[in-house]
Amino acid sequence: MFMFHAAFALGLIALTASTALLMWSKHLYGAGAGFAKVIAMLVIIFSIASVICTLACGFKYWQQGYFQSFMQARQMMPAHSQIMMESKHPHHSQ
Repeated sequence: MFMFHAAFALGLIALTASTALLMWSKHLYGAGAGFAKVIAMLVIIFSIASVICTLACGFKYWQQGYFQSFMQARQMMPAHSQIMMESKHPHHSQ
């Protein structure tokens, strides 16, 4: 779930930054203004595609039940969680 939120946030940050670059470049009339507009449009297109893909994949995993609860994620690796618990509290493992 954390990776989903991180990917979604990065997509929104890229979309916001590219929109700001596009708005800024529309007020320029010098060298590089056209290049800035092209770069801004490309980043807008790719960030929208990335956000849509992230949402679609997140929805697919949510439907399959991967995001239900922390306990289900913990049950996926019971041996690993037991080792972690023993290493955190070695005097309680008796």
